[in-house]
Amino acid sequence: MSYALSIVKSVQRGTFGSPGASTGSPRDTDVSITTVDADKCQSSGYTLGSGNFGSAPYEAQGAVYLLNDTTVRITWMAGSNSYNKYCRWEVIEFY
Repeated sequence: MSYALSIVKSVQRGTFGSPGASTGSPRDTDVSITTVDADKCQSSGYTLGSGNFGSAPYEAQGAVYLLNDTTVRITWMAGSNSYNKYCRWEVIEFY
């Protein structure tokens, strides 16, 4: 019996919720993760909002990226509404 070698070392996932964003500039939310080698990682995620964003759908958007070996950063668009915003993120570390 032969076994295939895995190229994935670890997978970390999470969900983060933010109460309604205030108006003004985009704001960042940092989420701590178990230490990884950032040079060998891929991060992804998506954000969404609850409620009727009407003429400002961009307010439900954000960006997800690996800030360093122990932190995922979520940059939220801050707009004029107070709807809740949510993010699902994932970090995959390779050998």
